[in-house]
Amino acid sequence: MLLRPSESLRLAEELGLPVPPWGEGVEPPAYVKADVPLPHKTEAKAVIYVETKEELERAREELEERFGSAIVQKAVRGDLELLVSSKRDPVFGKVLVVAAGGVLASLLKESLVTLCPLCVVVFEKKLNRSKLGEALKSRKKLDLNCVENVLVKLCASEYKVFEVNPLIVSERGCWAVDVKVWV
Repeated sequence: MLLRPSESLRLAEELGLPVPPWGEGVEPPAYVKADVPLPHKTEAKAVIYVETKEELERAREELEERFGSAIVQKAVRGDLELLVSSKRDPVFGKVLVVAAGGVLASLLKESLVTLCPLCVVVFEKKLNRSKLGEALKSRKKLDLNCVENVLVKLCASEYKVFEVNPLIVSERGCWAVDVKVWV
């Protein structure tokens, strides 16, 4: 069962993932999201980017009318989007999946899969031999320590699937923006 975004964000915070501020009192720029368990919110037109308080209120009203509930999350910027998730595989047990997110996803079409618990040295070797690793080298310096910390924490989660898409990465950190948890 897929949890609501508010439930998934709470679990991400409890796990220690860096989550942008969300909930009441968040000021624009922000994203207003339907607080219902949808696997693809964008396709369902359940996410609206807002830059002013007026836009925020209109978007919240629209999504609450259409879906019954909405949350607001601060918009964050970064230099790279990743998809990261931990999943229970019936054969291998807990596995970790890392792939490019955003525009790079359609270009690279590659996922790195490794077993949990995460061995950072093995993961870095896999990453360096991948298309994703090549793409990372061409970008400005990114906070890969933050990414590794998120991956270690995802391996520690006890859920069927714990997905962050995107994990936005910059020079100064990373943020678990859209979190989906299946129990």
